[in-house]
Amino acid sequence: MRAYRLKFSIEEVRVGAGAEGNLLRALRYGDELSGTYVVPSSTWKGVFRRVSENLYGHSSAVHDGAGVGDEVREALEALRKKLKDARTAEERRRVSYEVLSRLGEVGAVMRHSFPLGQAEGSKVERFVGEMAKVAEEWTCPLEATYGTLYFAGAVTFSDSVLRPLEVSLTSHVSMDRSTGRAAEGNLFQEERVRVGSVYVTVVLRREDVTLELWRNTLRYMAYVGTGLGSGKSRGAWAVLDASESQEAEITLRRPEWRKLSLG
Repeated sequence: MRAYRLKFSIEEVRVGAGAEGNLLRALRYGDELSGTYVVPSSTWKGVFRRVSENLYGHSSAVHDGAGVGDEVREALEALRKKLKDARTAEERRRVSYEVLSRLGEVGAVMRHSFPLGQAEGSKVERFVGEMAKVAEEWTCPLEATYGTLYFAGAVTFSDSVLRPLEVSLTSHVSMDRSTGRAAEGNLFQEERVRVGSVYVTVVLRREDVTLELWRNTLRYMAYVGTGLGSGKSRGAWAVLDASESQEAEITLRRPEWRKLSLG
C-alpha cells in the first residue's frame, strides 16, 4: 500500500455548489462568512478516472466474462453444476461458500454481491455469468483502481481544503449557438477561488494490478495536466507539481516520505 501527497498548480478553481439566482456558487463547507472552500474527494476521483480512461481505454463495455483465468472459469463451472443440483436455499448457500472461498478476495466479493441462496432455475446462468464479469473486472487495472458496482476501488482520495488568495465574481453570458449572439436573459455570475496551488492526499492499494496505470496517470498529469472543477476553459487547468509532491510506502511503521518519482 502506498500514500501520496500531491501538489497541483492551478490558477483558480470552482467546484460547483448550485445556483443562487444568477450566481453560480463555489462549493464550501459552512456559511458564507466562515465557510471553507473545498475540492471534494468525489471530484478528485472523477478527474483521475477520466485521465486513466483516456490512457487505458474505457473498459465497461468489454467485460463479458470471457477473459477470466482458468482457475476462476473452472470454479464457476463447478458452481454452476452444484447450484443446479442443490434443492434448498441453504444448500445453495453452502455450495456457493465452498466453491467461492477457494478464489480469495474476488470470491468474497462474489459471495456478498449475489443472493446465491435464490440461484435456482434460470437465475443460475444469470448469476454465474455476472460473477464471471465481476472476476474479469477485478483484474482490470482501470476497474480495480476506481471500483465498480460490485467492489470498491483501490484508490482513496482526501478532500482538499482551498486556501484562497482571492475570491471573486466574474460575469458571463450564455451564447445562442444558432445565432452566434448572446442569449437573452442568460447573463450570470460565477464565484471563482484563486489559489495558485491545491493539495490532495491519496492512498493506493492492490499495487500488483493498479500501480502501472496509476503511475502513467501521474505522468500525464505532470506533463499535460487536466481540467479541475467547473469552467475548464476559463483557467481551471491543474498540473501536477512532481517536484513538490511526495510518496511513501505504508507499513506498520511511520511512513518515510520521499519526493514523488515518475519513473
